[in-house]
Amino acid sequence: MNSTPQTHPTLDIADCPPALKILEQLRTGIAHSIAGHRDAPISIATLDAAAHALVIEALGDGDIRAEFDACDQHPKAILSETGITGVWRWQLLDPAGESIADALEAGGCPRLMYERPFQTARDHIDWPRDACDDTMDAVAVLTELDAHLNQPPQLDASARARAADLDIDSNSSAVPHRINLSMLPQNPAAMELIDRCLGSGTARMVNLGYGRCEIEATAVRPIWRLRHFNKTGRLLLDSVEIGPVPTAVLATPEDLSDSHDRLNTLLSEIEEH
Repeated sequence: MNSTPQTHPTLDIADCPPALKILEQLRTGIAHSIAGHRDAPISIATLDAAAHALVIEALGDGDIRAEFDACDQHPKAILSETGITGVWRWQLLDPAGESIADALEAGGCPRLMYERPFQTARDHIDWPRDACDDTMDAVAVLTELDAHLNQPPQLDASARARAADLDIDSNSSAVPHRINLSMLPQNPAAMELIDRCLGSGTARMVNLGYGRCEIEATAVRPIWRLRHFNKTGRLLLDSVEIGPVPTAVLATPEDLSDSHDRLNTLLSEIEEH
């Protein structure tokens, strides 16, 4: 559940035109995203400290956070959804941890989520040379994943809309294929083999909306590992998913419509203040 957006306790956002303009641009961006278009990210790096604080506090904090390691000449990236679902903040950091870019972006997910996680990943599974009777469940999982990596993607209407929204090849928005590892016999040797053959990637995400969902990119494009935990930390679901962005972090068209209404309400309350 996202936190309720707040206005700055000591400053009035209605008296800060730069901050107000950012919120209006985000409302327009959400409307464009609903219509299948994508607005450019809105830089907030050049706002003065007061305006920057007003924008951040007005939007609030959401449930999703992602971190992409620096790789292949790309800097480290930190992404987070705000309290307005479908409004995202992302920052690029230099090796010293200093911000070199700070922006807001409206849409199902930031474009960086499509472009960065598998930047240096391979497009094939490293097949095991030491499979045995104890690891046959792992071989079955890897075989299924390999088959779907080489199948033509199947697209539904929402996938096509996301591709149009991001101006990318529709093949990058294929309907995801999932395998529930929790339904398999919990054989430590088999699970270790799956982990070893898929490897670890450079992107990690977490969604705290319902319990805790931890998501990691593997070293194979575009395979993700997802682990769902309850509030006590017990693992409820362990799965893998093939797709450019895990569905667990994507804002749906319904989310975007609701967020457009919330931004309308927020801006109306500011204007009436």
